Amino acid sequence: MHGKNIVYRDLKPENLVLDKNGMLKVVDFGMAKQTTMRTFTVCGTPEYMAPEIINGRGHHKAVDYWALGVLIYEMLTGTTPFGDNGTSHIVIYKRINSQKDINFPKNLDRPGEGREAIQIIKQLLQKRATRRLGCLQAGCDGVKAMPWFKVIDWEKIRKGTMNMPIKPVCKDAFDMSNFDDW
Repeated sequence: MHGKNIVYRDLKPENLVLDKNGMLKVVDFGMAKQTTMRTFTVCGTPEYMAPEIINGRGHHKAVDYWALGVLIYEMLTGTTPFGDNGTSHIVIYKRINSQKDINFPKNLDRPGEGREAIQIIKQLLQKRATRRLGCLQAGCDGVKAMPWFKVIDWEKIRKGTMNMPIKPVCKDAFDMSNFDDW
């Protein structure tokens, strides 16, 4: 998306689904915008909003890398680093702006995958967009080169040939049994 100058602005678990082959798909492009310049629209889900959106300084693709850091944190810990659905938006915004360090559960701070996860999360959650992983000289390739992603064969994913660890059981193209009833 970034290669096509699209800023997604709403990365969160609810907007990620698996297809029948287990490939992760991004859905709901309602907040996405194609632009080569900074944009100033305040949008997104509070827990995933980057400081530059909250502060109205204008934003671009860096906000998607911030949200990726929050997403990885949430997938590993079960909660977001700045609050959850029960926390008021104002409290979440204050924490995003003022919290100096990200608090990680003790069980995550272990050699190997845990430390690699902490490393990538900290680099994605840099408050200054110009210092944020993904916005540095290597761009997206810098994110993909992080040790936490070492087991990923990005070329196989791009080609759709990687054997995925989870394959949903689908009866047919219209099977909705893998979704919760709302």
